[in-house]
Amino acid sequence: MDGMIVHGERFSKRLANTFGISLEITSPFFKGPFQECLVGNADLKFELQKILPEWGWKGTVDELIAFWFSPEATLIHSGFELVASALRARGIHCYLATNNEQYRTSHLMKERGLSEWFDGVFSSANLGCKKPEPAFFEMVLAQIPFTKDEIMFWDDDQENVDGARTAG
Repeated sequence: MDGMIVHGERFSKRLANTFGISLEITSPFFKGPFQECLVGNADLKFELQKILPEWGWKGTVDELIAFWFSPEATLIHSGFELVASALRARGIHCYLATNNEQYRTSHLMKERGLSEWFDGVFSSANLGCKKPEPAFFEMVLAQIPFTKDEIMFWDDDQENVDGARTAG
């Protein structure tokens, strides 16, 4: 999803530029508790609530998430056009595969409209593991009615492409 269809400045960088909450302050969260959010083992809102005082954030968790999600991404429409015209119009199923926590995945699919362009999303938060882990791809395969040789996988991260190849 990110880097292929959704493009934007990292939240931590925008937070630093807009509110002066430095990367040094936010980095431990993104390297620690956020990783558990990415695989569905922790809830982003609960984890953020714990660190808001440390970050010096004066608003609510929901206000922080609104700042994070709303302007953070530009949808790459040329990708949508490719999906819609060249693939889906021919009956080819198209899915997103992403390392994202549950709230952002839902936001991008519902509020930003990605569910209109794709048949579904495979999110690390729902699968309990991340790309490029073999388990991620195995779980995707278990949920779709296609064989490995019927799937084409694109990603902007070579490590994820290699992981998909390793999984077959």
